[in-house]
Amino acid sequence: MERLTRGGRSKHAAAVEAARSFLGQMDLRPDEEGRADRAAVVGFNDTAWTEVPLTENLDALAAGLAGLERRIAQGTRLDLALAEGQRALAAGRPRGGGVAPVIILLTDGLPNRVPTPTGGGTQEDSILAAAAAAKSAGSRLFTVGLGEASDVLDQLLRAVASSPEDYAFAPDGEDLAAVYKRLAGRVYGCE
Repeated sequence: MERLTRGGRSKHAAAVEAARSFLGQMDLRPDEEGRADRAAVVGFNDTAWTEVPLTENLDALAAGLAGLERRIAQGTRLDLALAEGQRALAAGRPRGGGVAPVIILLTDGLPNRVPTPTGGGTQEDSILAAAAAAKSAGSRLFTVGLGEASDVLDQLLRAVASSPEDYAFAPDGEDLAAVYKRLAGRVYGCE
């Protein structure tokens, strides 16, 4: 995430800016019944954590995005990222209104340090099991691969996503704003 984009900023900075833009497209103001869009910020590397629990508070979300930089480290535990994302969703009160929970997984690298399943299998099998658990809990999964094509397992990220169309590739951090805008349309059904 520290590599520079073609715009001269880190991939992390471009990812945070794109995520802020995505949050700006959400309707975080409560409606007449007190319901509002909510989001959480989950980070991952060799571990995964909830930086900001599910909230409508845009300032808290922006601060959480900014706080991710201090935890940049080696490791790409996509399995833990998916499990923690699902935990963050499950910990929030149900919104109601038939709105499905959504996880957007952004990764800039190949999965590593992911344990293989007991009894055999691959890292990818562990990641797909975490994705299946989130989907079984009712979450829709979107995935974004960021970086060189050799740094991203397109086939795996398509399989993790709820549908192949719920996967997006951004070759450079500067491409993320357009990707998140397109995802916002898919999340809200406004394509």
